[in-house]
Amino acid sequence: MKQTHLLLASSLFSSSLLLASSDSSHTLPSVEVDSTPTGEAIFEESTDGSKSTNVLNKKTLDLLGGPAQTNYLKAIDLMPSVNTQTADAVGISSGQNIKIRGKGSFHIGKTIEDLPITGIVGANGIGGGELFDMENIKELKLYKGAIPSDKGFTLSTSTGVVNANLLPPAKEFGAHIKQTIGTEDFMRTFIRADSGKLSSGSAFALSYSHASGDKWRGEGSSPDAKHNINFAFSQDFGDNITANVYAAYSKIALHNYKALNYEQASNLGRYYKLDYNAKLGSTAAENAQYYKFNRQEFQSRAILAEIKARLGDSTTLSFKPHFWNEDGFTLSGNGTNLVKWDIRHKQYGTLTKIDSYINDVAFSIGHSFLNMEAPPPPVYRKKYTINNDGSLSNHTYHTLAKQSDNIINTLFLNASKSIDALTISAGVKYLRWKSANLQYFTNTTSIPGNLSYKEALSQAIPDPDQRVNSKIFNRLLPQLWLEYTLTPLLSTALQYSKTYGRPDWGPQADAYRNATPQYKATHTMQDMFDVLKPEMADNFELSLSYNSDKWHLKPILFYSIYKDKELNLYNPQAEQNYMVSNNKAYVYGIEAELAYSPLPQLSLFCSPSYTIAKFNDDTMVAQNLTINTKGNQLPDTPRLLLKAGLIYEHNQLSISPTIRYSGARYGDALNREKIDAYTLVDLHANYTIKDLSFTKELYISASLLNIFNKKYIGIISSSDFNLNGKPSYMPGAPFAAMCSIGAKF
Repeated sequence: MKQTHLLLASSLFSSSLLLASSDSSHTLPSVEVDSTPTGEAIFEESTDGSKSTNVLNKKTLDLLGGPAQTNYLKAIDLMPSVNTQTADAVGISSGQNIKIRGKGSFHIGKTIEDLPITGIVGANGIGGGELFDMENIKELKLYKGAIPSDKGFTLSTSTGVVNANLLPPAKEFGAHIKQTIGTEDFMRTFIRADSGKLSSGSAFALSYSHASGDKWRGEGSSPDAKHNINFAFSQDFGDNITANVYAAYSKIALHNYKALNYEQASNLGRYYKLDYNAKLGSTAAENAQYYKFNRQEFQSRAILAEIKARLGDSTTLSFKPHFWNEDGFTLSGNGTNLVKWDIRHKQYGTLTKIDSYINDVAFSIGHSFLNMEAPPPPVYRKKYTINNDGSLSNHTYHTLAKQSDNIINTLFLNASKSIDALTISAGVKYLRWKSANLQYFTNTTSIPGNLSYKEALSQAIPDPDQRVNSKIFNRLLPQLWLEYTLTPLLSTALQYSKTYGRPDWGPQADAYRNATPQYKATHTMQDMFDVLKPEMADNFELSLSYNSDKWHLKPILFYSIYKDKELNLYNPQAEQNYMVSNNKAYVYGIEAELAYSPLPQLSLFCSPSYTIAKFNDDTMVAQNLTINTKGNQLPDTPRLLLKAGLIYEHNQLSISPTIRYSGARYGDALNREKIDAYTLVDLHANYTIKDLSFTKELYISASLLNIFNKKYIGIISSSDFNLNGKPSYMPGAPFAAMCSIGAKF
């Protein structure tokens, strides 16, 4: 079956090229050609003023957003200073990682219509995956470094913020159908229907997608099945009030990929396809590596809305409520135990904003509210003992806690004014984060696992030493940028903003629960949590922008200083691992957006970056005990990244080869575990016929990924705050072919 799909994908790709090369003047209708230079479709200037913001419009997302159109983090990989890694070719698997300017995905914010829909666990590859299909996304924005004050209302912003703006219902009745197939039995179906604008002023759209496929190594599926339902509704209430509502449901089941240790990662010729065991073995430890004991299932639901009202000729009020919840579990074999982590949590909130223009000054003022249920830390986990024959016994609770909610309130103000050639924008956020209180119990492992969470709490005995009080963090986050127009084509800008990253509470709770009796005799869980606080970053940028009919050039010098940086340390004197917010780091470098269109049909683009990311000092873990971190490059941070390609459009055909180079990286903070550089080459093509008698548009698209079948290490588990743990490594996906046939009516 896999060979059948590969042959079919290859034949469809070849067919699209043959159609393009044939004389079609007598058989095909006329084609509308977009006169916009193709370079503008790759890099666009952001309308919110931030020069470090990267923008991907709908046209670019359709062509370069990935053949499966399932993961918008994968779509931004062509942007400068961005290194996105996924365990599979299409980005649906549980393994995902993204680095931006040397910072890891733990502190990246993900928003939909500026709202934090994805939750605190849904990032980093754990959770229900992406709720909205990329066919329903009209624009992606990546905010890096200096983030505008009226953006980034999420859990962390120090790595950056990725925001997706959704495609509203179309003004005319229509439908979109697409079928995708590919290697590893990958199949995906997408269907969308738009009502068009009705006489009542209403319009709605409904879409459904289903994806499935095998893992490229080992047994199992990734995904076994993924279902998405997206809904969009818009309503006009006269000339001054509009409302948009979006809703989504997603369900996914998949088997995990197994990571390698450094010795295995250094010998990919032997271990490239090593994965979880396909069959049960003869020992409990062997059976813990059985692929059916390492998987996850999730369901996610979300609804968000925007009500916008004109209060005057120059004043607009917008109100955005949202609700999101997730219900699922992960299974993982560990030692001789099988641990089941039930993840059930929800969040809700609002974003209120007033935009006004008074005396040539543009103002934005507003408030963001977010109520977020745990995890992390995990509210409860259960475990089984794995027997030598693969059967399970001794079903008990592994973790049991009672927690309050995290509550985040953010007030923001931004003002901008142009004075001749100079534009000044200044703003501030006031962040007030009330963290959850925690209560763990003494008799957790004696509570039967078949009891519900509510029933388990009724039998639980509170442990006074395993209690953490709620804490309030107040942070002031200023932002300033100055832009000066040198000529109609050339401008320069200086930007600054302060960003933040949330503490990692989950490992801290587990660290205390698993601590030695000697440590617990002199410390409480509160002591361990008191050393944590949000990481803060000061970000400076100097940019130059040049835009003409043929050229787009935007180099950016960036420099960030990180304070209260959280690190996971091992203190051998206490025989204990724990997190400490006591270090500093700095990141500086240069990145650029470069595009050149010598012809209206041809655009060349390149996004190079060079990043130095280092710790300021050696790290003290105890009295007279330090780790040599000073001057070391942060883990998983290549100094040189280079992405380049071209888009060629001729009549119905567009072709885009791309190349991605990643320099050498280190897996550990001591810079001892080196991972080699690699280069990947992809090819994307699309052939479109418009205005046929039975459809508005018929297209065939194809992608060949990792054409030369390069063996390389993709994901590195080590974060920028795990110093002396053992990082794990995930091989990157081999060659893959994908083909889609679609029609728009």
